[in-house]
Amino acid sequence: MDSLKFSGKMRYQESIVLTCVAVSLLLSCSEVEQPVVCTEEFRIYDVTVLSPDGTPASDFQIEVRDPDNGDLYEICEGVNDCNWTQPGTYVIMHDGFLGKISEEKETIAVTGTKENMIFEQEFEFRSGECHVEKIAGPDTVSLVSN
Repeated sequence: MDSLKFSGKMRYQESIVLTCVAVSLLLSCSEVEQPVVCTEEFRIYDVTVLSPDGTPASDFQIEVRDPDNGDLYEICEGVNDCNWTQPGTYVIMHDGFLGKISEEKETIAVTGTKENMIFEQEFEFRSGECHVEKIAGPDTVSLVSN
């Protein structure tokens, strides 16, 4: 009879251990990642620049730089048409920089100058899974007197 009691206790303990192991295995399993489906589009990010009177500004110099080290991003290199037909709109980033900028966050400083007018604005982008993604920054900026 004592051997039955001992055997019952062992089975009870074994079932507790097996339950704990099963729960641990279930909790440690991660979800199976689904494959990412990317579009074939080439994303381009631009900014509209307005003159002090609120009209689109054109024909000025624009530079896109790394604010930490001053390196210039050659934005128009490798892009078929970097100058939009829409007045006052300028390309500041595109998918050509996918994988070249951080997956976390990359700050860029955009400066535009024309005669005695200027704008300076920082933007944040990141390399996403398929495209460069804009994190922060306005769609429109205004020139001010220098």
